Amino acid sequence: MNVRPNGRRDHRRALVLVAAVMVMGLCAAAAWAAPEEQRSLTQRDRIWNAVVATVTFLVLVVILGRFAWKPVLRAMQAREQALADIVAETQRRKSESEELLAEYKARLTAAEEDVAAMIERSREQAEATREEIVAHAKKQAAAAIAEAQRQIDQAKREALNEIYRNTANLATDVASKIVRKEITPADHDRLVDESLKRLGEES
Repeated sequence: MNVRPNGRRDHRRALVLVAAVMVMGLCAAAAWAAPEEQRSLTQRDRIWNAVVATVTFLVLVVILGRFAWKPVLRAMQAREQALADIVAETQRRKSESEELLAEYKARLTAAEEDVAAMIERSREQAEATREEIVAHAKKQAAAAIAEAQRQIDQAKREALNEIYRNTANLATDVASKIVRKEITPADHDRLVDESLKRLGEES
């Protein structure tokens, strides 16, 4: 921020007045510092000079008080206000920067938490999918084993049934042959061999 234009004009005016007063003061001092022979005045002249000097001093004081000090004070006050405004603006911007930094940090923390949560959810979903795949594979394997066992049992039952049927047929044939004729030991051995051979061929 800059000092207001009115404050700058008052400041320049005050400097001009102060310079003028200093010039007048220097002139008066030079007059009083003249050689002794030039200042050999009468008592009346000295009194008059003292009165003139006093009046001049009072006039200078009035001029300074009316036209110099007030502008100087106003300029100083304006400068002080400008500095105060600069400090206030700096403090405000500092506060805004701190708030913005805190907001960015909060957003960053929230984003990190969201990413961590997403990673955890993905891990849990992957674990659940893996367990589901394993369970499905186990289920399919168990079903395949059960089906194979069922087919084996069925094949066994069918084989046994076939053996039982063949055995019954063989026994029936043997019995019918025994009934039709009397069997000699040689016939008995021959029938047994034939039955065993037939059973082996059919099985």
